[in-house]
Amino acid sequence: MRYLAFDVGKDKIDGVFTNLRHKYQYFSCANNKTSIKNLILKNLDLKAKTTKRNIIAGCESTGNYHLILQKVMLKMGFNFKIINPILTKQFTKTTIRKKKTDKSDSLIIAKLLSQDEGTKTNLKWFDSDFKTFTRTSEKLIQTQTKLKLMLYHLKLHQNRLPEMENCFKQLIKYQQLIINKQKQILKDKYKNDKNVKLLQSLVGIGVKTSLGIAAEIIDIDRFPNSKSLVAFSGYDPKIRQSGHALNNQGRLTKRGSPYLRLYIHQAANVARQYDPELKQYYQKKRNEGKKYTTAMCAVSRKLIYRIYAVLKRQTPYVVKK
Repeated sequence: MRYLAFDVGKDKIDGVFTNLRHKYQYFSCANNKTSIKNLILKNLDLKAKTTKRNIIAGCESTGNYHLILQKVMLKMGFNFKIINPILTKQFTKTTIRKKKTDKSDSLIIAKLLSQDEGTKTNLKWFDSDFKTFTRTSEKLIQTQTKLKLMLYHLKLHQNRLPEMENCFKQLIKYQQLIINKQKQILKDKYKNDKNVKLLQSLVGIGVKTSLGIAAEIIDIDRFPNSKSLVAFSGYDPKIRQSGHALNNQGRLTKRGSPYLRLYIHQAANVARQYDPELKQYYQKKRNEGKKYTTAMCAVSRKLIYRIYAVLKRQTPYVVKK
């Protein structure tokens, strides 16, 4: 097996093509489609015997910088994995010299790929318009809330700043028009999406929330089990152990998608009021002396398990009577 490991930057990609037996080919190219294709097709020593099936490619997750490389490699038929940057940092710390260069980073990524680390990706993950629209709408709503709060404070001094107050009112008005337009585009384009409809069968998940959750999850098959979806949403607790004392009820890790965590919290807050089972479960936690936040986290995890089951089985949720 050979490994094609990339260290991706904003404008430049470095990497190695190696079999991890002290033999590797170092390369570098610009971070654009043409350069990446030329690198793979012309510059790398891909012999006839070396088929794409015998090559595992991958890179470290770098925000949006690695997306061009990922899409090109998948379209060319390579198996492509994304490595969590936390793993590469931990690997570097375990080395004696703690050397960190483009070449050493690429070799570390190759070693991690050989240990079957990383998440396998596919082209289903690239409906970027869906995620961009939902995230932009959420950001606009959050900004509008802040503007309204600022307007409230300005009204306390309206005799001094009347022009500023009018500017804020106009800004909030135009922002609302953009939010409404985006919501309409999302509904028109994705209202018939099967996953969106399945999510709406769950109590607490409406049109807006279902669109947001579907956009963040993208493809349920990239999560091997429901616990991995819980981890992706950041609802898994930090586990600490010292001797025989085990604390698995610590704070949330809050890793993964903050947007997914927000949508699930909103849905769980509605579900714990109107879903009989979740309402009973929430009340049970409160009766045990749990605080509101702790009880809500427990309800949210229950809801995530339901979301995973619904999307994995591709069947709507049936409320128990």
